[in-house]
Amino acid sequence: MAGAGRQVRLRVLGDVDLATPTLQRMRTRLGGPATVRDRAGAIVRLDDGPPTVLLYEEGGAAHLWAGEGTVRRVDRERVRPHDEPAPHDVLAIAVELRTFASLRAGTRVSFGGPDGEAEEGTLVERCRLGGLVARDDGSVLGVGFRRLRAAGVGS
Repeated sequence: MAGAGRQVRLRVLGDVDLATPTLQRMRTRLGGPATVRDRAGAIVRLDDGPPTVLLYEEGGAAHLWAGEGTVRRVDRERVRPHDEPAPHDVLAIAVELRTFASLRAGTRVSFGGPDGEAEEGTLVERCRLGGLVARDDGSVLGVGFRRLRAAGVGS
């Protein structure tokens, strides 16, 4: 057989170093590229449940804040406006999300770095739940929306 003696090793999932971050992995962890955010930060309720914050909508689905690091995806038709006063923690999330939604690529931003120290960088790309931020040294971090604000704006 022609070529029967030649073996080619193909990379498979087991060969991939999943611990090494890549831009695509960071983008995926942050919910993927940002889409239209007409109602991002709206205080809503699911059916007759407690108030929460609308993170984003996509097709027939609504993505709601369900606690630190947790997003709940539900049928958009189940989401209702919440017209009464909301608890302070829900209001805080809504304000942080609206602040984040106002940022554009190229904006100078401040954020809490991995070591907890305040840092600055440039927002390279806004994703649904955070952004890719270029530090001045050229490295890029994925930063959640709660930690991002325009540089020079207090926390």
